[in-house]
Amino acid sequence: MKKYNTHTTKGEWITLPSDEEVKFKLRPFSIFSLTKKPSEDNVDMSEMWNVFNYCVIDWKGLEGEDGSMDCNEDNKRIVYDYDQELVVFITNESTRLREKVIGGKGLKNSLTSQPGDTTKQEK
Repeated sequence: MKKYNTHTTKGEWITLPSDEEVKFKLRPFSIFSLTKKPSEDNVDMSEMWNVFNYCVIDWKGLEGEDGSMDCNEDNKRIVYDYDQELVVFITNESTRLREKVIGGKGLKNSLTSQPGDTTKQEK
């Protein structure tokens, strides 16, 4: 029998380790949010934006000059365009959540392994 942790797909609040007041409600990375297979040699930033926009459901503790920033597409775009460190954190966490859903299968392996490929992949 194969079991899935479907609770995780609804989103989970994750605290930013460097600032406990900043929290993100993230859903797992979904391969189906991509329109083409990623490549380590050619990163498509529009595809990465699709993943980021899909995974971030809500947030707390982000502020602009006028106060609290609502979690909407315009503000997500600001975070995405100007805070690469935060984007990497969110991408890593959404990938970790994906692995919880599918029982620990590594994303890299599922995207890059080809039939007959005997090279060792990172997890």
